[in-house]
Amino acid sequence: MTTDHLGSPRVITDQLGAVTNRKDFSAFGEETITAQRTSGLKYQPDNIRQDYTGYQKDDESGLEFAQARYYNAGHGRFTSVDPLTASASIRNPQTFNRYSYVLNSPYKFVDPLGLLSSSTGACGQWCPGYSSSSWSGIIPFDSLEGRGGQVLQSAKPPPPPPDHEAQHNAEPPPAPTAEENAEPSVFNKFTVILAYGESGSGDNNLGENLKRAALTRGVELEAQGFAVIYAPISTKEGFQGVLDTAAQTYYPTVGIELWAHGANDRIYIGTVTSNSNKILMEDVKNLKNSSKTLSYIRMHSCYTGKRDDGIAAALANQLKITVYAPTEGTIFSSKPDRITHRGIFPNKGPAYLIPDGGSWRKFPL
Repeated sequence: MTTDHLGSPRVITDQLGAVTNRKDFSAFGEETITAQRTSGLKYQPDNIRQDYTGYQKDDESGLEFAQARYYNAGHGRFTSVDPLTASASIRNPQTFNRYSYVLNSPYKFVDPLGLLSSSTGACGQWCPGYSSSSWSGIIPFDSLEGRGGQVLQSAKPPPPPPDHEAQHNAEPPPAPTAEENAEPSVFNKFTVILAYGESGSGDNNLGENLKRAALTRGVELEAQGFAVIYAPISTKEGFQGVLDTAAQTYYPTVGIELWAHGANDRIYIGTVTSNSNKILMEDVKNLKNSSKTLSYIRMHSCYTGKRDDGIAAALANQLKITVYAPTEGTIFSSKPDRITHRGIFPNKGPAYLIPDGGSWRKFPL
């Protein structure tokens, strides 16, 4: 599959490299169909769900799945309001339209999570947040320095949730710090992104337990003064979207926490049996971290920290940040310091996902 600079699939090829399908899109994502685009030129129906800017096409409704909400290419608008209030800024009045798509500049920006526009680089030095060494996104952090507010030298990310040390004698991980990675900032608040995959169908996973665990953690972080972004994801592209968002938030992002099923060599983001719903070892090399302030990722995923050369180690080495991951399986609990249920987990109240008999490991080792 060959994509354009927006991530939209334009040419589909088979295993021999022969073209099987072509697609063209209008500015806001409607597929272009004209008399000149004939089946002889391979403009024909296909079974590829990946659509405009990499969104998943819902054939029944005709809408594009943008993780946090749906996008209507015919209208050039999202179908619901932006759930990320921090994406609105008085510095750009376009952001006050909570249904608009990428500030009405679809060739310059994309929105992989349906939360916040990010630059494609197509506008070169005229992109908001452009500098010769890096991209700062829609809100140019560097350009705000010295325009009011106290410059903070570093951010201290939130401490980890309590581990069940008393029961299993497992040492909790040290609180990650951003001393090495954080840039000076004019902001007095920092962001943590809480991403969660699809729960699955096992007894311990019925309902929205991964989401509940993320919401429980979010309440704790907000009480500590952090801005929180909730990011539901179902594909590995969605995880890259989370990394992209970390470089674009109004308050600098210092951490990402992920609730998903896992194994020592993979993370299961979605429930459908497809490689697009997993992050495999070979996928890690394609992930990119463009944030100047992101300091750590905490993975609430079974066995992801078990091996010295497993998925957590690969993420730490590829993204150049600290990764915390459990060495054993994890289990849902109503308490942060001990396991309260073995079997079907209650469908209400707080939820914590804690190691079952293991501990947290810090990567790189």
